[in-house]
Amino acid sequence: MDYSKECKKYLEKLGQSVTVIDGENVIELHAVIIQTWRKNKSRFEDTVTEIGRSRKEYYQYIGPVDVDICALSDGARLECDGIKYVFLKKERVKAGDRVQFYTGMMKRVYEEASDESL
Repeated sequence: MDYSKECKKYLEKLGQSVTVIDGENVIELHAVIIQTWRKNKSRFEDTVTEIGRSRKEYYQYIGPVDVDICALSDGARLECDGIKYVFLKKERVKAGDRVQFYTGMMKRVYEEASDESL
């Protein structure tokens, strides 16, 4: 069965407008982004450094079948409301042999302050 059109319809109603940037390719779409701070088992990276613990913000991505996030390069990023994210994990969600939508885990990226702004 193919539910991808129905999934896309709900993502357009429930999701946010996001931009996926992969090199020169810029793709606009609607996707759902959910913060995972409540999940106590969402440690995707080490959080202890030489100077102490660092705060990581992880988000789940749910997007339409139109944009294959699994085919994106490692340097691809997603932007939404001025916030930038990078994908840590990407998966296809299938029913039978058809992809219905894509999901992934993302980490929020903070811009480093330049020396000129000091």
